[in-house]
Amino acid sequence: MNDKTRRLLADLGTLLTPTTLVAVFCQAVDIDSQRTAIYSLAAVVFVACCYYRNWISTKLPSALVLAVGSGLAVIFFANYDNILLKDTGLIKRYHESAELQADLGRYITNARHEIWMLGTNFHTSAVERRPALLERLKAGVKVITMKARPPIQMTTEIR
Repeated sequence: MNDKTRRLLADLGTLLTPTTLVAVFCQAVDIDSQRTAIYSLAAVVFVACCYYRNWISTKLPSALVLAVGSGLAVIFFANYDNILLKDTGLIKRYHESAELQADLGRYITNARHEIWMLGTNFHTSAVERRPALLERLKAGVKVITMKARPPIQMTTEIR
């Protein structure tokens, strides 16, 4: 192995070891994967700025690089859901069905072309919103529900 390869591997180890420790710690304290990813990204930026501060400082102040990198990481973290849904036509991602119930009636009423719903069951929304969904179907709106193993009695009740 030549010196460049050895140096590259040593640098990678130096940069990624703290990141790995951050990820392991996050998993140990049960932090979700999105936050773990952002903390790991911030750790890589921070360690890289510290490790290469002399080289970076010859080009521009390393504190500026660290501030810009941290700022971009914060912006990414704050807008993660918006970035995830960008240009998909999706309105919002709900983690809990209770969060959706307050907005669902308005979404159904305002739909003009398609309604897509994905979930494990629709025992509340599909049955309670049946008249509104049927009205949208009559208006020519395409209603698509994707269910993971729906209970048979609920499926037959909706039809």
